[in-house]
Amino acid sequence: MRLRRAYSLLLVVVLWEALGRSGWVEPVFLPPLTGVLASLFGLLQSGELLGHIRISMLRAFLGFAAAVAVGVPLGLLMGWSRPVERFFDPLISLIYPIPKVAFIPLLIIWLGIGDASKVGVIFLATVFPLLINTYAGVKGTDRYMIWSALSMGATRRELLLRVVLPHTLPAIFTGLRISMALAWALLFVAEMVGASRGLGFLILFSERMLRTDAVFAGILTIAAFGFTFDRLIRWIGGRVCLWHARTGIEAL
Repeated sequence: MRLRRAYSLLLVVVLWEALGRSGWVEPVFLPPLTGVLASLFGLLQSGELLGHIRISMLRAFLGFAAAVAVGVPLGLLMGWSRPVERFFDPLISLIYPIPKVAFIPLLIIWLGIGDASKVGVIFLATVFPLLINTYAGVKGTDRYMIWSALSMGATRRELLLRVVLPHTLPAIFTGLRISMALAWALLFVAEMVGASRGLGFLILFSERMLRTDAVFAGILTIAAFGFTFDRLIRWIGGRVCLWHARTGIEAL
């Protein structure tokens, strides 16, 4: 299976380079991969790319961390407490379907054009998958396990920490993977509006200068970070949920 994935990636690389050098496609539309890599290393050597990466990572992780701090506890509470579920469920059902980019103008009005509005849109995009996955994990806890724990005298606190939370962990890690991917996706959109630094700004500025090689360099950088952190979360989830035969983490 891994060999097949390597072959598919190699095929994309070869086709990209061949099309870029064939003359059939203008370099302004599709530069050869070697040209993109040369641009990438040039941006790294100048220090320009590292500066954009630092600010983008800060924005992405602040929004993601805030989403984890809110989404996981609130999802647990909604799954655990019927009154909390009744209070928040209509609000979530109302806000969740709205494209989060629609909130960018409001966030700029409320928080200004700086980093706060960009962190805010990343938070809005990432909090709901975490909340909903956590809530679904709690609701999906085996009722026989709960009844067995109660019959053995478990308190509500023990039931939550020793039965419900362990059962919910695979769903939480699935939510983490989805939210991390959304954080990087929305980061690009957020940094295209009123930003002077960041990977999204780099891509937009390069597009205006018709530097397609730099555009692809920025896209590959975002893809590399997204892939790396997705695999990291998957690896941590596999270790934390080692007891679980097949988690949602592995299924994705």
